[in-house]
Amino acid sequence: MGNPTWKGTGGPHLGTTLEGTGPRGYLLASADEKRSERSKPGSKESTPVFSQFTLQDLGSLGEFVGALAVVISLVYLAQQMRQNTTSVRAASFNSMTENSLRLLEYAIRDGDFAGFLHRAESNPSTLSPNEMVRWNAYMTAVYRHFGNLVYQYRVGALDRQMWQSYRDTLKQHLSTPSWRAWFEENRAMFSSSLVDLVDRIASELEAEERT
Repeated sequence: MGNPTWKGTGGPHLGTTLEGTGPRGYLLASADEKRSERSKPGSKESTPVFSQFTLQDLGSLGEFVGALAVVISLVYLAQQMRQNTTSVRAASFNSMTENSLRLLEYAIRDGDFAGFLHRAESNPSTLSPNEMVRWNAYMTAVYRHFGNLVYQYRVGALDRQMWQSYRDTLKQHLSTPSWRAWFEENRAMFSSSLVDLVDRIASELEAEERT
């Protein structure tokens, strides 16, 4: 086994390199070479982990974070829209119910009006001129109310179950000849949606009368 030799003039205590042919000398030389490799610019071991990211990598990371933020925002907005839709429907239904009660309130609180309404529905030709004005005003208000219900249902503010109940109420009113006759004389005052609905209900009533 060969003895290791010191390369240089200063000896082992002055930073010289140990060389030799034995295993100990080989190991020391290999350690020196590895340290030299680590210290070279651009070597993988000398480069910090974060510096290995390229601008393209950082751009891709930014796009991912941005897309994730967009998804979270859309989920939040969808939840807010559902809550707002429910609130709008509840407010619309409350308003429509108040309108219905207001129309009924005349007959409930005023006995004279109840008697007038009974005569008007039975035979409008018996009404005085002043009573005819009152009848026209009342019927206009009622059909405007139903026109609003048609619109609310079309835009989704009124659900199908409640709409069906209002439609059945209108059908019951139209079964009275005076209601149907008044609308036929004044149909130009109302929306085409309401006119179409009244026509369909009138056809249903005629078919039921024939059976």
